[in-house]
Amino acid sequence: MATVAKRCECANGVTDKRKRDRIWSKCPHTVTVYWRNGGRGSRLQTATFKKKEYDGDHWGAANRWAKKVEGARALEEVVKAPKRKQRPFKEAAEAFLATRIGSESTTAHYGYSLRNHVYDFHVDGIRFGDLGETEVSREHVKALVKHCEGRFAPNTVATIYIAVSAVFADLRESKVIETSPCVNVALPAHVESRVFVSPTLEQLDILASRLHGPWQLSVYFGHAAGMRIGEALAVRMNQLVEGNEGYVLRINRQVLKANTLAPLKHRKPEEFREVPVADFLYEKIINHAEAYSIGEDGFLCPGKSAPHPHRPTYYEDFRDGVGAAELPEEFVFHWLRHDFAARCIRDKMPLPQLARIMGHKNSMITERVYWHLLQGSVASARQMLNQQYEKMHLAA
Repeated sequence: MATVAKRCECANGVTDKRKRDRIWSKCPHTVTVYWRNGGRGSRLQTATFKKKEYDGDHWGAANRWAKKVEGARALEEVVKAPKRKQRPFKEAAEAFLATRIGSESTTAHYGYSLRNHVYDFHVDGIRFGDLGETEVSREHVKALVKHCEGRFAPNTVATIYIAVSAVFADLRESKVIETSPCVNVALPAHVESRVFVSPTLEQLDILASRLHGPWQLSVYFGHAAGMRIGEALAVRMNQLVEGNEGYVLRINRQVLKANTLAPLKHRKPEEFREVPVADFLYEKIINHAEAYSIGEDGFLCPGKSAPHPHRPTYYEDFRDGVGAAELPEEFVFHWLRHDFAARCIRDKMPLPQLARIMGHKNSMITERVYWHLLQGSVASARQMLNQQYEKMHLAA
């Protein structure tokens, strides 16, 4: 038996079938016909009818299709869902990337995630990129997330998911689909909720020693300046500037995974971020520049045969260094950045200042990411309160 129904919420709570059908007949949302060509164990078939495709008679078109299904089943014929003229997901996603308004670096990150992790993923024997833009279901997205969860860190899985979700959000705004298949898809636990391991300086040196020579300085940029990996790989020698209060790095670019330069996160191309340079890091930079003959405007961490490092090759060296330094297997470059922030918080650096150094959009983001470090202990709070009352008694 073929069932005709809608998934919209227009008739929620209406139990009377006639009233429900009357409400559905007037609302503009799509109508779906459900049927099986075999018994209960056979695959559920669906056909969706949109108002714009049937001159406003999508409800009648759905009923006519249901009658066709019933007639064919009576003759034991197989009925396949009608094919709609639609773009493959890959084509729809590329169109979204080409017309997206927003940060160039974000668009590039979306493109990298989609092209390297989504399009070629096979689900039900079909490449994800070949699925129709209206055919992708929540189950398809869940299968993609499950596949990525077994291969990547939680942050990377979230990045891939966000790229897919952005495409469907755009399709929804364009009225191509009614609801996004990415809604309420559970993601693996985010790295920000984990307890990070703080490497010793000895471990840091071992980790750096396993990287290709000119890349070794990037480890210290992460640990001593809180830089992201892309930022560390894009630093030039002439960005080391002596100011009134000491040396700073004025960074304004990051290397994306596609080995291209882009503006910093949350900043326009002409904007830069000042990062204070500790004496420890200054000495590392000077020694590094002399050892590898880095010119005044040269990149401090250049690629082997290209201006910038090939990220997969970089990560191979980094993983080797993690093992040699006996750090946890899940240790990633971003942990160096988190360790920098944790040390600044422990040493009572004001949150707005830390937010500026880290390149966060505002201090609220810094507070959210490092809330577990900002809470302090009950003992420290008790000590602080005792000191307050001791001062009040002395004043009295």
